[in-house]
Amino acid sequence: MGPAKFLFFWVFFFFQIQAWAIVSNCTATPPRCETGLSTDPAVRAARNSCELRMKALGCDQAVKDEFACERRDCATDSQGKSGLMGFVAGCWDSLDEIGREVMKAAILDPYEFLKKSHEATTNYLKTCANSLPCKMKLYEEAHGAKPDESKIADLKAMNSVAKLDVLWRNAQARMNSTGEQNRRQMQRLANEKALRAYQDSSTPHPPPFSEESENSSFWITVKSFMSEQMTAAGETAKDVRALDRLYCLNTRFASQLACYAFFAEAAPAIAGGIAAKSPALMRFAASQMRAKTGVGLGAKALPSLSRQSYIEANLSKVATTPAENRAFLAAKEAAEKTGDGKTLFYQVENSAMKHLNDSTGDMNLVTALTNRHKEILGGKIKELERNNPGLEILGYSDPKTSSFAFRGKVPADIEKQLDDILKSTNKEFADELRVNQVVRATDKPDTWFRGGLDTDADGANLYTRQAREQGDGNSLVTSSNAAARERAAGNLKEAESARVQLESKFGSSRLMEGEAGRKTLNREVFDLAKKNSDPEKLAAAVRSRYGIDLGRDDAAQLLDYNRKVDRFNPNIFITERKIVNLDEAAQGGFSVDFKGMGSANQQATARGLARATDTRSAITATRAGEQAVTGDFQSKIDKLQKITGNVSECTGDNCAGVVKKALSRSDKQKMMNDIAADPQTRDVRLAFIRDGIKEKGDRTLISTHGELIEKNLQKALEGKIPAGKLKEFTFGVDMQGRKAYDGAVDLIIGSSGKTNFTAKEMETIQDALRQAVRQQNDELRKTGINANYHLPDSLAGGAARGAGTHLLLNPSNNPQSGK
Repeated sequence: MGPAKFLFFWVFFFFQIQAWAIVSNCTATPPRCETGLSTDPAVRAARNSCELRMKALGCDQAVKDEFACERRDCATDSQGKSGLMGFVAGCWDSLDEIGREVMKAAILDPYEFLKKSHEATTNYLKTCANSLPCKMKLYEEAHGAKPDESKIADLKAMNSVAKLDVLWRNAQARMNSTGEQNRRQMQRLANEKALRAYQDSSTPHPPPFSEESENSSFWITVKSFMSEQMTAAGETAKDVRALDRLYCLNTRFASQLACYAFFAEAAPAIAGGIAAKSPALMRFAASQMRAKTGVGLGAKALPSLSRQSYIEANLSKVATTPAENRAFLAAKEAAEKTGDGKTLFYQVENSAMKHLNDSTGDMNLVTALTNRHKEILGGKIKELERNNPGLEILGYSDPKTSSFAFRGKVPADIEKQLDDILKSTNKEFADELRVNQVVRATDKPDTWFRGGLDTDADGANLYTRQAREQGDGNSLVTSSNAAARERAAGNLKEAESARVQLESKFGSSRLMEGEAGRKTLNREVFDLAKKNSDPEKLAAAVRSRYGIDLGRDDAAQLLDYNRKVDRFNPNIFITERKIVNLDEAAQGGFSVDFKGMGSANQQATARGLARATDTRSAITATRAGEQAVTGDFQSKIDKLQKITGNVSECTGDNCAGVVKKALSRSDKQKMMNDIAADPQTRDVRLAFIRDGIKEKGDRTLISTHGELIEKNLQKALEGKIPAGKLKEFTFGVDMQGRKAYDGAVDLIIGSSGKTNFTAKEMETIQDALRQAVRQQNDELRKTGINANYHLPDSLAGGAARGAGTHLLLNPSNNPQSGK
């Protein structure tokens, strides 16, 4: 079943929900329509409650008579049918021939009706996209605050249906939340209390709270849409203005629109929100759809649709400008020089970023959800600043973190306020992802982002990393907390103790390097520990790479030391954040991931910790090590950009190259050889994408899958070809498909020219490539995606068939003769 059918199927159930809500809560009609109505006291009480709400909205009696009697009675029709069928019959009696056809399609045969609804829903979203008041109200409903000038400017430019769909869903997620429903219920009770006092007064109509319904984003959109339809049909201006009376219907409003099938266009997002909060309803819907169509609800149907909309809406958002980042870094430097503790630093990081990148295979998605979290958090921080005159807040952001400096009149309870902000941001973020079905039900997005607070920006990073140890709990960790400080000092002692034990065992081996008494694992061993979290697999990798017989307990000790060092890794501050992807690569392009930056930083941190005497000196030493590593990698990036003709944009250790003309096979081979020939650029992971990929989002996704296949390939080759020999080559995965999750996968090998692969080694590489592609498909299928990447036809028959034809494109540099 396609995602559109799945999404619109909820409209039918929303009709049912609205109808039953009306039956239960609003059985009232004016006096002249009371014939045949139930005399049950509960029904009369509900009818009176409905009347109160209608009066509260300032409706005159004529309007009530007109619409309430037109609907007859939402509980009982003229034949005495009650409940939902009474509602249907009441609507049926009042409709003309066309209206009855719509009603028949929408309620009696919803599947036929829903199949035709996609275009109508798109038109609905376009209507709101062209209405700034509607978008402003949606923003207010989504964020709980009116948009400021900068956000209004963003809303004016928000003409994309996909982006508006996400805003609409976010608004419904918040408006359907338990807290917001409780708030509105309390407001309704207050309104009714005020109304009782109002009935005997001479206060002019309408009461102050009547505008609540009139100005809702839903009504603004409804009115705009219906006005256009009426005008197009030749209705008079007077008739169009009469729409203003519709908002008076209050609880009858939903049934009025349902009768005229407007919910076909307005309700999908609402219905999705209700469905997400009702597993029983979801199961019932699935069984009904299977009975109707003979198919299930495909696990990825709705998530695929929602996920792409979510990415499009959030991918390009940038939380801070370069100028704001520079101001923050200046405050950081000033605080480090004075050391007076008058500036507080608050950091929130995506602690799950690596796991999310690896498990989803979708870097655009991970970037988008990180950006969205930053946006929610930033809005709450701005509100904090508005509520505390004299408090100055400077913001900073990079691909992984958001940081804030607080100075001036810092409130005494700032720690509690920031803890509350972290928790409410995580909850709102997680609820939004679940309602929009961007993540799986088993995911825990409210634990992905962690926070720390200190008088030093690097200290805030340290306590943020300490916050990862909370498991499913997620509170702000602060340096003012004695237990947190003791934990940080204890972590430092544990790391040094683990280092000393390792040096006593392996200090004379190739696993460690540095001056005696302060030796640390070498960069390559840190990299192996990063890639092999299982002790037995790490032991096998060390044995293969160094010929050292490492026991399981020894491997576990290496992993334990690696984890303890990681607690102190500093954040990498950058002035300008770049969004690098291949979305604009219509003619094709390539992505590059510099290997080993993480392990290089890990080793630099380990060296700093080996010289540290306390937590503060550890922070200073690890920062110095990070700066040296960053400088080294920047020179590598500069060299890569020169080799690739300066078409690459880079951030951190990732680069993306968008070419203006499709690369030929020989172009790719030359690039690979040039990269492999330079020691500074040789150790990279590279993937090519072709021209002609229509979906922008697929371009980056395909290249990400290519990089993951290269990672699988390298792992499959461990122990089969000497590691020293593999280091003389660079593998480029050539993704030849035109859409994500499908297409041929080839391999282009760049050579330094110093050595050659034998024919047997080429067969080994080909088998490993086949295994790597199969592994990537299996990983994607675990998430419900039917991936079908495959080797080119000439390689699919077996290891010997076509050996070297596709895997080796420059025989002069890398002959297959085996000589």
